[in-house]
Amino acid sequence: MKLWIIGAVGGFILGLVLGCPIVALGSAVAGAGLGLIADQLVGSNEVEAPQPRSEAGSGDPLLREDFDLEARTVFLSRLVGLFTAVARCDGTIRREEIKVIRRFFEQNFSLTDEDGALVSRLLREALTSPVDMELALDGYAASSRAADRLLFLQALYEVALGDGDLAQSEQKLINRICADLGISEKDHRTIRGLFFDEPSSDDDYAMLGLEPGADEAELKKAFREMAATHHPDKVAHLGSDASAMAGRRFAEIKLAYERILQARAVS
Repeated sequence: MKLWIIGAVGGFILGLVLGCPIVALGSAVAGAGLGLIADQLVGSNEVEAPQPRSEAGSGDPLLREDFDLEARTVFLSRLVGLFTAVARCDGTIRREEIKVIRRFFEQNFSLTDEDGALVSRLLREALTSPVDMELALDGYAASSRAADRLLFLQALYEVALGDGDLAQSEQKLINRICADLGISEKDHRTIRGLFFDEPSSDDDYAMLGLEPGADEAELKKAFREMAATHHPDKVAHLGSDASAMAGRRFAEIKLAYERILQARAVS
């Protein structure tokens, strides 16, 4: 409360106690004056109620809801940018590739109608504007988990193969994305092995990131590491469709391991 108000009320009460209304009014005025001087000397102790933000970009701190929406928009725009960069790497973007991108978001994110509209808008913008690869890669790397990136890599190959063929430029860009996202060569070979029959009879070893001469200890270690890295539980937070997608990859790894064991048991 302001000190001049306290002074005025106190002076008025003092005058009433003395039994003179005129004195009471005079005391009230005097008390208010002294209180006003005190207010100016020490400053007000009142805390003003925060005012709502009138418009974005005013310099005020973002509200929690605004921050979440802004962060989600940035995250989705980085991801859309990387997808479209691969899709148009061969010079043309086909409808099948756009369908794969949309399906990735629908299956791996709990998108509201508003989110779906946002993804559509970001896709339109990314298809007509150049992608800042450095910005997109840094942004996605900072806001994703290792298991999420493997799922993303799997979807990148699906996009690149949307026209039935993988151009050299597309493979080169995917290699760069893997390097910048910290995806190991072993994990990259595993994902790529889901789509291609590599020109080697040792595909199962390649699936585990091994050479055919690996000993039993190396084989077991590689399988444990790959199984832990690619287990469906790693992407369970993205929903059942993402877990199913990762489950297919996990099954391929397990099958490769079992085939190697069978072959070694026979030989």
